[in-house]
Amino acid sequence: MISKAAAKRLPDSRVEKALDSLAPLSTREEFISDIRGQWEEVRKRFLYIGRRLAEAHGKLGRAEYESLISGSDLPFGRSVAIQLRSVYEAVRDGRLQQDELPGSYATAYQVITLTDHEIDRARREGLVRPNLLRREIVEFKQRLRLPEESLGRREQRLRRLNSEKMRLISRLEAIEAEINKLNEHP
Repeated sequence: MISKAAAKRLPDSRVEKALDSLAPLSTREEFISDIRGQWEEVRKRFLYIGRRLAEAHGKLGRAEYESLISGSDLPFGRSVAIQLRSVYEAVRDGRLQQDELPGSYATAYQVITLTDHEIDRARREGLVRPNLLRREIVEFKQRLRLPEESLGRREQRLRRLNSEKMRLISRLEAIEAEINKLNEHP
């Protein structure tokens, strides 16, 4: 007897036959429609894999789950597993809608690493969409995180903050010394 999971991995001869006997396409619109449909299937697959990883995370226990995603049992490594699960969980939790997801799990992961406020801003700027390119979201993140101050001002601010930190450390040491002195002479 074969397990359900193993059965799902067996090649489906009907699918293989259908793919081998695809009707020839002739117009731009037909190619666009067919390719978009296939791309949507890719998105569904990475969400399905993310869902299974989330289930494994919840049921296997930390050590066994870490062994699963870090070992050689899966056709991808730990980093990809974390990204797939995280993207699924973001959709499950409503941070992103399935129809907004980029076709690439790696690009979708870049989106979900944004804060909720940043995702809202990305939506307003038209960046949360299925045809989003990874470089677009990376550029957006860089723009968000650019310091608003010039380098000179930044250096000046760092010096001032470090000076304040040293002053506070000295004051704390003086307070500790006074406390110790008071505790020595009850």
